[in-house]
Amino acid sequence: MTETESTPKKCGFQIDTVTIGFVSSVVEIYEDTVGETLGSQMFKQQLSLTVVDDIKSELSKQGYCERRLGSSLDSNSKLIIRMSRRDNLGFVQFNPNLDFNQKDAVLKDKADKMKNEFESRINEFLLNSGKGVELKI
Repeated sequence: MTETESTPKKCGFQIDTVTIGFVSSVVEIYEDTVGETLGSQMFKQQLSLTVVDDIKSELSKQGYCERRLGSSLDSNSKLIIRMSRRDNLGFVQFNPNLDFNQKDAVLKDKADKMKNEFESRINEFLLNSGKGVELKI
């Protein structure tokens, strides 16, 4: 990165942005980045207004929402949507859910790359869709 380039900012979104289309796009990015799994396929098939309302409710009450969709690394990997208390914005994360104390360095490196790629793709999606709001981290 050169001096004239800036570090990419982490983007969040307003909770009212969470719609079936929004969640579907996030899951597609998840599948493209970390691998399509039976868990992600089933989640997409069951995606409805009720599921979206459940996600919004969890975000409002708990501040986060997790769905164990799996990945090419581990069937326990998760898609996580959290609320930033500082900004009152949502943001999306990938958790490989691996025990790095028992896994090799190659797997940890692969998981780190997946997390970074997923975050980058989500930020790009949010910015390109006009739904992204810069988080103050």
